[in-house]
Amino acid sequence: MKISATIAALATSFAVVVQSQVAEWGPCGGVGYTGPTECNAGLVCVQYSQYYSQCLAPSNAPPSSPTTAPTTKPTTKAPATAATTAKPTTNAPATAAPTVKPTTKAPVTAAPTTKAPTTAPTSPPSSSSSIYFGTATDNPTNYGTIVPDNFNLLVSENGMKWDAHERSAGVFDFSKSLSEIAYAKQHNMKMRGHCLVWHNQMPSFYCSSFVNGGCVSTTLTATQLWAAIETRIQKTFAALNDPTIIAWDVLNEAVADDGSGLKKDVFYNTLGPDYVTQIFTLARKYAPAGVKLFYNDYNCDAAGAKADQCFKLVSGLKAKGLVDGMGFQMHLMTQYGENSQMGGMAANFKRYSDLGITIHVTEMDVGTSDFTLQAQWYAQVATNCQQNPKCEAFVVWGVSDKDSWRAQYTPLLFDGNLQKKPAFNAAYDVIKKGH
Repeated sequence: MKISATIAALATSFAVVVQSQVAEWGPCGGVGYTGPTECNAGLVCVQYSQYYSQCLAPSNAPPSSPTTAPTTKPTTKAPATAATTAKPTTNAPATAAPTVKPTTKAPVTAAPTTKAPTTAPTSPPSSSSSIYFGTATDNPTNYGTIVPDNFNLLVSENGMKWDAHERSAGVFDFSKSLSEIAYAKQHNMKMRGHCLVWHNQMPSFYCSSFVNGGCVSTTLTATQLWAAIETRIQKTFAALNDPTIIAWDVLNEAVADDGSGLKKDVFYNTLGPDYVTQIFTLARKYAPAGVKLFYNDYNCDAAGAKADQCFKLVSGLKAKGLVDGMGFQMHLMTQYGENSQMGGMAANFKRYSDLGITIHVTEMDVGTSDFTLQAQWYAQVATNCQQNPKCEAFVVWGVSDKDSWRAQYTPLLFDGNLQKKPAFNAAYDVIKKGH
Protein backbone atom coordinates (compact mmCIF):
# COMPACT_ATOMS: atom_id res chain seq x y z
CA MET A 1 0.00 0.00 0.00
CA LYS A 2 1.38 3.43 -0.95
CA ILE A 3 1.66 5.83 1.99
CA SER A 4 1.39 9.56 1.40
CA ALA A 5 4.47 11.71 1.96
CA THR A 6 2.73 13.51 4.82
CA ILE A 7 1.88 10.33 6.71
CA ALA A 8 5.36 8.95 6.12
CA ALA A 9 6.91 12.14 7.44
CA LEU A 10 4.75 12.06 10.55
CA ALA A 11 5.60 8.41 11.16
CA THR A 12 9.31 9.12 10.77
CA SER A 13 9.08 12.06 13.15
CA PHE A 14 7.30 10.01 15.79
CA ALA A 15 9.75 7.11 15.41
CA VAL A 16 12.59 9.47 16.31
CA VAL A 17 10.76 10.42 19.48
CA VAL A 18 10.12 6.88 20.68
CA GLN A 19 13.66 5.80 19.91
CA SER A 20 15.35 8.70 21.72
CA GLN A 21 15.39 6.90 25.05
CA VAL A 22 15.65 3.30 26.14
CA ALA A 23 13.24 1.55 28.51
CA GLU A 24 14.23 -0.83 31.30
CA TRP A 25 16.27 -3.84 30.14
CA GLY A 26 16.83 -2.28 26.71
CA PRO A 27 20.29 -2.08 25.07
CA CYS A 28 22.12 1.25 25.31
CA GLY A 29 25.57 0.59 23.85
CA GLY A 30 28.15 -1.85 22.56
CA VAL A 31 30.40 -2.53 19.61
CA GLY A 32 28.33 -2.26 16.44
CA TYR A 33 25.29 -0.88 18.30
CA THR A 34 23.67 2.07 16.52
CA GLY A 35 20.49 2.58 18.53
CA PRO A 36 19.63 5.13 21.25
CA THR A 37 22.07 5.41 24.14
CA GLU A 38 20.06 7.42 26.67
CA CYS A 39 17.98 5.53 29.22
CA ASN A 40 14.54 6.59 30.38
CA ALA A 41 14.43 8.79 33.47
CA GLY A 42 15.42 6.94 36.60
CA LEU A 43 17.40 4.23 34.79
CA VAL A 44 21.14 3.80 34.33
CA CYS A 45 23.13 2.41 31.40
CA VAL A 46 25.19 -0.52 32.69
CA GLN A 47 28.10 -1.85 30.63
CA TYR A 48 28.34 -5.65 30.79
CA SER A 49 31.16 -5.86 28.26
CA GLN A 50 32.41 -3.86 25.29
CA TYR A 51 29.72 -5.60 23.25
CA TYR A 52 26.65 -4.97 25.36
CA SER A 53 25.24 -2.31 27.68
CA GLN A 54 21.74 -2.34 29.16
CA CYS A 55 19.38 0.09 30.90
CA LEU A 56 18.55 -0.97 34.45
CA ALA A 57 16.88 0.42 37.54
CA PRO A 58 19.55 1.70 39.98
CA SER A 59 18.48 -0.93 42.52
CA ASN A 60 19.50 -3.64 40.06
CA ALA A 61 22.67 -2.01 38.77
CA PRO A 62 26.13 -3.06 39.96
CA PRO A 63 27.58 -0.66 42.56
CA SER A 64 30.15 0.69 40.11
CA SER A 65 27.45 1.78 37.65
CA PRO A 66 26.47 5.44 37.22
CA THR A 67 23.67 6.57 39.54
CA THR A 68 21.91 8.73 36.98
CA ALA A 69 21.09 8.07 33.37
CA PRO A 70 23.85 9.43 31.11
CA THR A 71 23.01 11.57 28.12
CA THR A 72 25.25 9.47 25.90
CA LYS A 73 26.91 6.12 26.24
CA PRO A 74 30.12 5.13 24.45
CA THR A 75 29.62 2.03 22.33
CA THR A 76 33.21 0.90 22.00
CA LYS A 77 34.68 1.39 25.47
CA ALA A 78 36.74 -1.61 26.56
CA PRO A 79 35.53 -3.37 29.70
CA ALA A 80 37.51 -3.45 32.89
CA THR A 81 38.11 -7.16 32.33
CA ALA A 82 38.42 -9.02 29.08
CA ALA A 83 35.08 -9.93 27.54
CA THR A 84 34.62 -13.64 27.18
CA THR A 85 31.04 -13.93 26.08
CA ALA A 86 30.64 -12.29 22.70
CA LYS A 87 32.42 -11.48 19.49
CA PRO A 88 31.86 -8.58 17.09
CA THR A 89 30.71 -9.30 13.58
CA THR A 90 33.49 -7.39 11.90
CA ASN A 91 37.22 -8.00 11.71
CA ALA A 92 36.87 -11.44 13.29
CA PRO A 93 39.25 -14.14 12.11
CA ALA A 94 37.58 -16.43 9.64
CA THR A 95 38.64 -19.43 11.68
CA ALA A 96 37.78 -18.06 15.10
CA ALA A 97 35.64 -20.33 17.20
CA PRO A 98 32.50 -18.51 18.30
CA THR A 99 31.74 -17.75 21.91
CA VAL A 100 28.39 -16.05 21.94
CA LYS A 101 27.38 -13.78 24.77
CA PRO A 102 24.66 -14.87 27.20
CA THR A 103 21.44 -13.34 26.02
CA THR A 104 18.63 -13.17 28.40
CA LYS A 105 18.44 -9.46 28.13
CA ALA A 106 16.22 -7.78 25.60
CA PRO A 107 14.61 -4.40 25.24
CA VAL A 108 11.20 -3.30 26.37
CA THR A 109 10.20 -1.09 23.46
CA ALA A 110 7.52 1.43 22.72
CA ALA A 111 4.43 0.19 20.93
CA PRO A 112 4.56 0.43 17.13
CA THR A 113 3.27 3.73 15.83
CA THR A 114 1.67 2.31 12.72
CA LYS A 115 -1.37 0.12 12.38
CA ALA A 116 -1.05 -3.63 12.53
CA PRO A 117 1.19 -5.00 9.77
CA THR A 118 -0.35 -6.25 6.57
CA THR A 119 1.45 -9.58 6.85
CA ALA A 120 -1.19 -12.29 6.80
CA PRO A 121 -1.35 -14.16 10.11
CA THR A 122 -0.23 -17.74 10.31
CA SER A 123 -2.19 -20.08 12.49
CA PRO A 124 0.37 -21.34 15.01
CA PRO A 125 0.54 -25.01 15.89
CA SER A 126 -2.14 -25.68 18.46
CA SER A 127 -1.09 -25.80 22.11
CA SER A 128 -1.65 -29.55 22.04
CA SER A 129 0.67 -30.14 19.07
CA SER A 130 3.91 -32.03 19.57
CA ILE A 131 6.22 -29.03 19.12
CA TYR A 132 5.55 -25.54 20.47
CA PHE A 133 6.49 -22.55 18.29
CA GLY A 134 7.40 -19.70 20.59
CA THR A 135 8.76 -16.20 20.99
CA ALA A 136 10.09 -14.05 23.81
CA THR A 137 8.96 -10.54 24.66
CA ASP A 138 8.16 -8.46 27.73
CA ASN A 139 5.37 -6.62 25.90
CA PRO A 140 3.50 -8.78 23.39
CA THR A 141 0.82 -6.13 22.86
CA ASN A 142 3.46 -3.87 21.28
CA TYR A 143 3.14 -6.01 18.16
CA GLY A 144 -0.60 -5.91 17.68
CA THR A 145 -1.78 -9.48 17.12
CA ILE A 146 1.50 -10.79 15.68
CA VAL A 147 2.39 -12.81 18.78
CA PRO A 148 -0.86 -14.79 19.22
CA ASP A 149 -1.38 -15.03 15.45
CA ASN A 150 1.97 -16.72 14.87
CA PHE A 151 3.12 -18.36 18.11
CA ASN A 152 1.66 -20.61 20.77
CA LEU A 153 4.39 -20.39 23.40
CA LEU A 154 5.41 -17.19 25.19
CA VAL A 155 8.49 -16.33 27.25
CA SER A 156 8.93 -13.17 29.29
CA GLU A 157 12.38 -11.93 28.29
CA ASN A 158 13.10 -10.23 31.59
CA GLY A 159 9.92 -10.03 33.64
CA MET A 160 10.29 -13.38 35.42
CA LYS A 161 13.93 -13.02 36.38
CA TRP A 162 14.98 -12.67 39.98
CA ASP A 163 15.74 -8.94 39.82
CA ALA A 164 12.31 -8.25 38.30
CA HIS A 165 10.49 -10.03 41.11
CA GLU A 166 12.55 -8.92 44.11
CA ARG A 167 13.22 -5.19 43.87
CA SER A 168 14.21 -4.88 47.52
CA ALA A 169 15.40 -7.58 49.90
CA GLY A 170 12.58 -9.91 50.86
CA VAL A 171 9.90 -7.92 49.02
CA PHE A 172 8.45 -9.65 45.96
CA ASP A 173 6.13 -8.34 43.26
CA PHE A 174 4.67 -10.83 40.79
CA SER A 175 2.00 -8.54 39.32
CA LYS A 176 3.60 -8.22 35.87
CA SER A 177 4.17 -11.95 35.61
CA LEU A 178 0.56 -12.62 36.55
CA SER A 179 -0.58 -10.24 33.82
CA GLU A 180 1.63 -12.10 31.32
CA ILE A 181 0.06 -15.39 32.35
CA ALA A 182 -3.39 -13.84 31.89
CA TYR A 183 -2.40 -12.64 28.40
CA ALA A 184 -1.20 -16.12 27.46
CA LYS A 185 -4.42 -17.68 28.72
CA GLN A 186 -6.51 -15.18 26.82
CA HIS A 187 -4.78 -16.18 23.60
CA ASN A 188 -4.62 -19.92 24.25
CA MET A 189 -0.85 -19.85 24.60
CA LYS A 190 1.48 -21.67 27.00
CA MET A 191 4.53 -20.16 28.71
CA ARG A 192 8.08 -21.05 29.70
CA GLY A 193 9.30 -19.56 32.97
CA HIS A 194 12.68 -17.85 32.63
CA CYS A 195 14.62 -17.98 34.88
CA LEU A 196 14.77 -18.81 38.60
CA VAL A 197 18.51 -18.49 39.35
CA TRP A 198 21.23 -16.75 37.33
CA HIS A 199 24.34 -14.90 38.38
CA ASN A 200 23.36 -12.08 36.00
CA GLN A 201 20.21 -10.08 36.62
CA MET A 202 19.97 -11.25 40.21
CA PRO A 203 19.18 -8.53 42.77
CA SER A 204 22.27 -6.34 43.02
CA PHE A 205 21.79 -5.82 46.77
CA TYR A 206 22.85 -9.45 47.26
CA CYS A 207 26.12 -8.85 45.38
CA SER A 208 29.33 -7.13 46.43
CA SER A 209 31.33 -7.41 43.21
CA PHE A 210 30.62 -7.97 39.54
CA VAL A 211 32.54 -9.07 36.46
CA ASN A 212 30.95 -8.14 33.12
CA GLY A 213 27.63 -7.63 34.87
CA GLY A 214 27.69 -11.03 36.56
CA CYS A 215 27.77 -11.35 40.34
CA VAL A 216 30.92 -13.04 41.62
CA SER A 217 30.81 -12.34 45.36
CA THR A 218 28.47 -11.38 48.16
CA THR A 219 28.63 -10.15 51.74
CA LEU A 220 26.08 -12.83 52.64
CA THR A 221 27.18 -16.00 54.35
CA ALA A 222 26.51 -19.28 52.58
CA THR A 223 23.56 -19.86 54.93
CA GLN A 224 22.10 -16.44 54.14
CA LEU A 225 22.55 -16.87 50.38
CA TRP A 226 20.89 -20.28 50.53
CA ALA A 227 17.98 -18.70 52.40
CA ALA A 228 17.62 -16.03 49.71
CA ILE A 229 17.70 -18.65 46.94
CA GLU A 230 15.15 -20.89 48.66
CA THR A 231 12.84 -17.93 49.27
CA ARG A 232 13.15 -16.92 45.62
CA ILE A 233 12.25 -20.40 44.41
CA GLN A 234 9.47 -21.07 46.89
CA LYS A 235 7.71 -17.72 46.49
CA THR A 236 7.97 -17.77 42.69
CA PHE A 237 6.50 -21.23 42.32
CA ALA A 238 3.74 -20.43 44.82
CA ALA A 239 2.78 -17.12 43.19
CA LEU A 240 2.96 -18.36 39.59
CA ASN A 241 1.44 -21.81 40.10
CA ASP A 242 -0.56 -21.99 36.90
CA PRO A 243 -0.81 -24.74 34.28
CA THR A 244 -0.15 -22.12 31.61
CA ILE A 245 3.54 -22.41 32.54
CA ILE A 246 4.75 -25.76 31.24
CA ALA A 247 8.45 -25.43 32.14
CA TRP A 248 10.95 -23.36 34.12
CA ASP A 249 14.61 -22.64 33.50
CA VAL A 250 15.83 -23.37 37.03
CA LEU A 251 19.47 -22.43 36.48
CA ASN A 252 20.90 -20.34 33.68
CA GLU A 253 24.41 -20.30 32.19
CA ALA A 254 26.44 -21.98 34.93
CA VAL A 255 28.99 -23.78 32.73
CA ALA A 256 32.32 -22.11 31.91
CA ASP A 257 32.78 -21.03 28.31
CA ASP A 258 35.82 -23.28 27.83
CA GLY A 259 33.95 -26.32 29.13
CA SER A 260 36.39 -26.80 32.01
CA GLY A 261 33.64 -26.97 34.64
CA LEU A 262 31.41 -24.45 36.37
CA LYS A 263 31.82 -20.68 36.17
CA LYS A 264 33.41 -19.10 39.22
CA ASP A 265 30.35 -16.98 39.92
CA VAL A 266 28.80 -15.93 43.22
CA PHE A 267 27.13 -19.31 43.72
CA TYR A 268 30.26 -21.37 43.11
CA ASN A 269 32.44 -19.02 45.14
CA THR A 270 30.05 -18.86 48.10
CA LEU A 271 28.24 -22.19 48.10
CA GLY A 272 30.79 -24.55 46.58
CA PRO A 273 30.75 -26.81 43.51
CA ASP A 274 27.70 -28.82 44.62
CA TYR A 275 25.41 -25.79 44.49
CA VAL A 276 23.84 -26.88 41.17
CA THR A 277 22.50 -30.10 42.66
CA GLN A 278 21.17 -28.26 45.70
CA ILE A 279 19.38 -25.60 43.62
CA PHE A 280 17.65 -28.27 41.55
CA THR A 281 16.77 -30.12 44.74
CA LEU A 282 15.01 -27.01 46.01
CA ALA A 283 13.28 -26.51 42.66
CA ARG A 284 12.00 -30.08 42.66
CA LYS A 285 10.75 -29.62 46.23
CA TYR A 286 8.64 -26.55 45.45
CA ALA A 287 7.75 -26.98 41.75
CA PRO A 288 4.05 -27.27 40.92
CA ALA A 289 2.95 -30.67 39.65
CA GLY A 290 3.51 -31.13 35.94
CA VAL A 291 6.06 -28.33 35.49
CA LYS A 292 9.25 -29.49 33.77
CA LEU A 293 12.54 -28.26 35.23
CA PHE A 294 15.31 -27.21 32.82
CA TYR A 295 18.95 -26.28 32.76
CA ASN A 296 19.52 -23.54 30.14
CA ASP A 297 22.77 -22.45 28.49
CA TYR A 298 24.46 -21.12 25.34
CA ASN A 299 27.14 -22.70 23.13
CA CYS A 300 26.02 -26.18 24.17
CA ASP A 301 24.41 -26.80 20.80
CA ALA A 302 27.15 -28.10 18.50
CA ALA A 303 29.96 -30.54 19.28
CA GLY A 304 32.60 -29.14 21.61
CA ALA A 305 34.03 -29.00 25.12
CA LYS A 306 31.26 -26.83 26.54
CA ALA A 307 28.58 -29.01 24.97
CA ASP A 308 30.18 -32.04 26.62
CA GLN A 309 30.29 -30.30 30.01
CA CYS A 310 26.62 -29.28 29.72
CA PHE A 311 25.70 -32.88 28.95
CA LYS A 312 27.73 -34.13 31.91
CA LEU A 313 25.96 -31.67 34.18
CA VAL A 314 22.43 -32.41 32.97
CA SER A 315 22.84 -36.17 32.70
CA GLY A 316 24.10 -36.19 36.28
CA LEU A 317 21.06 -34.25 37.46
CA LYS A 318 18.79 -36.53 35.46
CA ALA A 319 20.25 -39.59 37.18
CA LYS A 320 19.20 -38.04 40.50
CA GLY A 321 15.69 -37.26 39.26
CA LEU A 322 16.24 -33.51 39.55
CA VAL A 323 15.97 -32.25 35.97
CA ASP A 324 13.55 -32.88 33.11
CA GLY A 325 15.01 -30.92 30.23
CA MET A 326 17.90 -29.14 28.56
CA GLY A 327 17.43 -25.68 27.10
CA PHE A 328 19.64 -24.93 24.11
CA GLN A 329 19.76 -21.17 23.71
CA MET A 330 20.98 -21.35 20.10
CA HIS A 331 22.37 -17.84 19.50
CA LEU A 332 24.08 -18.32 16.16
CA MET A 333 26.24 -16.16 13.86
CA THR A 334 26.65 -17.30 10.26
CA GLN A 335 30.03 -15.56 9.98
CA TYR A 336 31.61 -18.29 12.12
CA GLY A 337 30.56 -21.04 9.74
CA GLU A 338 28.01 -23.81 9.81
CA ASN A 339 30.27 -26.49 11.23
CA SER A 340 31.37 -24.51 14.29
CA GLN A 341 27.81 -23.40 15.00
CA MET A 342 25.72 -26.46 14.10
CA GLY A 343 28.13 -29.35 13.51
CA GLY A 344 27.09 -32.44 15.44
CA MET A 345 23.88 -30.82 16.69
CA ALA A 346 21.59 -33.71 15.80
CA ALA A 347 23.89 -36.19 17.53
CA ASN A 348 24.11 -33.88 20.53
CA PHE A 349 20.33 -33.73 20.77
CA LYS A 350 20.17 -37.52 20.49
CA ARG A 351 22.37 -38.20 23.51
CA TYR A 352 19.94 -36.17 25.62
CA SER A 353 16.84 -37.83 24.22
CA ASP A 354 18.41 -41.26 24.68
CA LEU A 355 18.37 -40.52 28.43
CA GLY A 356 14.74 -39.36 28.31
CA ILE A 357 15.68 -35.69 28.65
CA THR A 358 13.27 -33.22 27.05
CA ILE A 359 14.82 -30.75 24.61
CA HIS A 360 13.80 -27.11 24.11
CA VAL A 361 15.40 -24.66 21.71
CA THR A 362 14.98 -21.69 24.03
CA GLU A 363 16.46 -18.47 22.64
CA MET A 364 17.07 -18.91 18.93
CA ASP A 365 18.38 -16.14 16.72
CA VAL A 366 20.71 -16.12 13.72
CA GLY A 367 22.84 -13.04 13.15
CA THR A 368 23.45 -12.22 9.49
CA SER A 369 22.51 -9.75 6.76
CA ASP A 370 22.04 -12.63 4.30
CA PHE A 371 18.39 -13.50 4.83
CA THR A 372 18.49 -16.49 2.47
CA LEU A 373 21.30 -18.05 4.47
CA GLN A 374 19.53 -17.09 7.69
CA ALA A 375 16.44 -18.99 6.55
CA GLN A 376 18.55 -22.06 5.82
CA TRP A 377 20.05 -22.02 9.30
CA TYR A 378 16.68 -21.60 10.98
CA ALA A 379 15.35 -24.50 8.92
CA GLN A 380 18.29 -26.69 9.86
CA VAL A 381 17.85 -26.16 13.60
CA ALA A 382 14.09 -26.61 13.28
CA THR A 383 14.70 -29.86 11.42
CA ASN A 384 17.03 -31.11 14.16
CA CYS A 385 14.25 -30.40 16.63
CA GLN A 386 11.46 -31.86 14.51
CA GLN A 387 13.37 -35.09 13.90
CA ASN A 388 14.06 -35.68 17.59
CA PRO A 389 11.01 -37.08 19.41
CA LYS A 390 12.01 -35.41 22.71
CA CYS A 391 12.24 -31.90 21.26
CA GLU A 392 9.00 -30.20 22.25
CA ALA A 393 9.67 -26.45 21.85
CA PHE A 394 11.31 -24.08 19.38
CA VAL A 395 11.53 -20.53 20.76
CA VAL A 396 12.91 -17.46 18.99
CA TRP A 397 14.48 -14.81 21.25
CA GLY A 398 12.38 -11.82 20.26
CA VAL A 399 9.81 -10.76 17.72
CA SER A 400 11.24 -7.95 15.58
CA ASP A 401 14.82 -7.21 14.53
CA LYS A 402 14.48 -3.65 15.77
CA ASP A 403 13.87 -4.86 19.33
CA SER A 404 16.42 -7.66 19.44
CA TRP A 405 19.29 -7.54 21.93
CA ARG A 406 21.42 -8.03 18.78
CA ALA A 407 19.49 -5.63 16.57
CA GLN A 408 22.59 -4.75 14.55
CA TYR A 409 22.73 -8.36 13.32
CA THR A 410 19.06 -8.56 12.17
CA PRO A 411 18.66 -12.03 13.74
CA LEU A 412 14.91 -12.60 14.10
CA LEU A 413 11.88 -13.73 12.08
CA PHE A 414 10.25 -10.30 11.62
CA ASP A 415 12.07 -7.26 10.26
CA GLY A 416 12.03 -3.75 11.71
CA ASN A 417 8.72 -3.05 9.94
CA LEU A 418 7.15 -6.15 11.47
CA GLN A 419 7.11 -8.01 8.17
CA LYS A 420 7.95 -11.69 7.98
CA LYS A 421 11.41 -12.57 6.71
CA PRO A 422 12.20 -15.75 4.76
CA ALA A 423 13.34 -17.36 8.01
CA PHE A 424 9.82 -17.34 9.40
CA ASN A 425 8.35 -19.80 6.95
CA ALA A 426 11.61 -21.75 6.84
CA ALA A 427 11.28 -22.51 10.55
CA TYR A 428 7.50 -22.61 10.84
CA ASP A 429 6.95 -25.00 7.94
CA VAL A 430 9.18 -27.55 9.67
CA ILE A 431 7.86 -27.11 13.21
CA LYS A 432 4.19 -27.30 12.23
CA LYS A 433 4.76 -30.85 10.98
CA GLY A 434 5.29 -32.01 14.54
CA HIS A 435 6.83 -35.40 15.17
